[in-house]
Amino acid sequence: MGDNTSQKGDGEIGGEKFVCPTGTIPKEKAFTKVKHWTLLGVTACDGSPVMWVVIFAGKQKISLYETGMDPFANIKNTPTEKDFFDNNSGPGKLYPGGPKCTYKGKEVLCMCRWTSKVSIDSTILTNILRTLDVIGCYDGDRRNGFKPILLLDTHVFRMELEFLSYINSAGTEWVVCIGVLYSTALWQVGDSSQQNGSYQMTCTQFKRRLLIMKRSRRLIPCIHP
Repeated sequence: MGDNTSQKGDGEIGGEKFVCPTGTIPKEKAFTKVKHWTLLGVTACDGSPVMWVVIFAGKQKISLYETGMDPFANIKNTPTEKDFFDNNSGPGKLYPGGPKCTYKGKEVLCMCRWTSKVSIDSTILTNILRTLDVIGCYDGDRRNGFKPILLLDTHVFRMELEFLSYINSAGTEWVVCIGVLYSTALWQVGDSSQQNGSYQMTCTQFKRRLLIMKRSRRLIPCIHP
């Protein structure tokens, strides 16, 4: 907080006063560039959410990461009790889990995966399609002679055998459209302002609330079940 100019003004963020240069907006660092996860939203062509996929950094699965933790939730019982985790798991609770989607009348849970590069690969891409097929999101379409369509940007893992075998197998055929190399930005619809922009604004609001809670010393400790 502060600057090296002689003229200063004050601004307000979240009910707090900050000192900043005159004519500027007060800002506060709420994150670093260290990337521990990738959030991928799978959407239908009409913009409807189909599935959320969270890819964590690492080769070993950590279940607590996948449950998530809401520091603003009310805690039931104490961590030493046997049913503590069960009583505090679910939407609106301490361990809310990932976001769910309802698509074509089917409930689609959040998919969590782990990779060292924190990025999607052929196995994860295949698992996404396999999950939607197992749930039966496109059973009605397939019975009527229609195949689901998937739009992808151009990356080499789209051409790996695992993915190609799945989308060309009887009963799980998908029509896959891969964008041309020189227009990658057009095919990465997850980076659009409607999706990525809204997500970033929501994250900023949440981080701001988290900082205020930390300062007031009301933040609950990280509780491991």
